[in-house]
Amino acid sequence: MSHHVATVILIVLSYIFRFARVGSVVLAIHDASDVFLEIGKMSKYSGAETTASTAFILFVLSWVILRLIYYPFWILWSTSKESRSDGG
Repeated sequence: MSHHVATVILIVLSYIFRFARVGSVVLAIHDASDVFLEIGKMSKYSGAETTASTAFILFVLSWVILRLIYYPFWILWSTSKESRSDGG
C-alpha cells in the first residue's frame, strides 16, 4: 500500500512543481514493462508455458533496460540538467 501512496504523492508533486511532462514520462517508463509481466502471468495461468517464459524474459529485459539504464541516464539526467537552467 505504501508504494501506491508514494506514487500518488509523486504524481501530485509533479503537477505542483510543473513537472507534469516529466511525471508522465516516468509513469510510462515504469509501466511499459508491466505489459510483459501481465502477459506472462495470463499465459502461465492458461498453461501456455512457452509464451509465459518468453513474456517473462521480455519483462526482465525491458525492466533492466528501462528502469536501470534509460531512466537514470536519460530521464533523470535530462530533467536535472533542464531544471538547473534559468531559461535565459
